[in-house]
Amino acid sequence: MQHLSKARTDSPLIIPQIQRNLNKNIVNDILQYIINQFSKNEELIFMPLAVCEIYGVYGKTLYLIDGQHRFSAMQEYYKRYNKIIEFDIKIFPVKNLEEVKQIFILLNKSVQVSEIYLEQNSNIDLYKEIEKLLSGIGGFNDKKRRPDINLTQFINKLKDSSLMKTIHSINDFGNRMNEENIRLQNLLQNPSFIKRNDITDNMIKKWNEWGNFLGADKNFVWLD
Repeated sequence: MQHLSKARTDSPLIIPQIQRNLNKNIVNDILQYIINQFSKNEELIFMPLAVCEIYGVYGKTLYLIDGQHRFSAMQEYYKRYNKIIEFDIKIFPVKNLEEVKQIFILLNKSVQVSEIYLEQNSNIDLYKEIEKLLSGIGGFNDKKRRPDINLTQFINKLKDSSLMKTIHSINDFGNRMNEENIRLQNLLQNPSFIKRNDITDNMIKKWNEWGNFLGADKNFVWLD
């Protein structure tokens, strides 16, 4: 049965060949987020990385099946600053590499039923999961003025977005949202971005309190 645990940047996590190619731009964005957080003595806000665990003759082997960009960014930080980072992982005990592949497919591409929902334009269950996820995040509510994000309006925009063509599970959405959240937090260091999006000091203060920076892009261009 899957369970939560802890790992570190020096943990022996193996990235299997089934993983997507590493995107260095994403790694650099996450690395900058880590540097910014630690410079302010604040914690990192990451979803747990997914790991498959196989026990063999020589002990256990851990395969990283979701979160390679976050892990690679933390490793790069460790190399630069010689500081170990501890982070949460979700462990899936499996018997062999074929099961690792199956778990990877379920996490990253969702099961066939979800794909059928997408083809028939009936993402009702997925949208409910997304709405439930967002309702637990600071800043998403029924208010209609920034820095808050109106949850109903956001979900409606999401339904019409091109982003949903690449989202097949709540895990897909969570990862994409996490990447965008980091990118937008980094952009708050850019005066032209702040001016272009009519951002005030009070907005930045609220977003930092919530750890949610998705409202920084006033038009949610990242959804398109």
